[in-house]
Amino acid sequence: VCSSDQVKNPWELGTQEETEPNNSLQEALPVFAEEFTPFLPDEEQPPIVNILGSVSPTDVVDYVAFSTDSPRTITIYICGTTNLCGSSTYSGDAVYLDVLDANGSIIASTAASLGPRGHEITMSYTPGLVYFVRIVKDNLTVGEFDYRFVILVGTRS
Repeated sequence: VCSSDQVKNPWELGTQEETEPNNSLQEALPVFAEEFTPFLPDEEQPPIVNILGSVSPTDVVDYVAFSTDSPRTITIYICGTTNLCGSSTYSGDAVYLDVLDANGSIIASTAASLGPRGHEITMSYTPGLVYFVRIVKDNLTVGEFDYRFVILVGTRS
């Protein structure tokens, strides 16, 4: 079980650079999804985690671990830029996202056919459980791929 006092603060509302190594479940960057503005609709909730990072043919995967303190819908997505994402998510073939349970089993992925939202996964998470997001370099012919990984409480419009 992960709690807010076990993670690197202040990650919840800030933008952070990824730190290596984060290439396995055991080395995953820990974050806690607890920030929420109760009077804002889901589509206006600010991102609670922004991680700037990169993957390359020699560093093909990054892991982020997260947990939440109450049942809530969380949207995770990736942008192919380190600038603010705006309303668009990355939809190319350089990377994809997997959501894993604590045993490392895939419970959601953007590796297969993408919907109109690109590399974005919205689902409900059980409080107190640890989940992992794996950012995977898919197209090894593309060199280094810089990304912005976002965790958002609620959904995006």
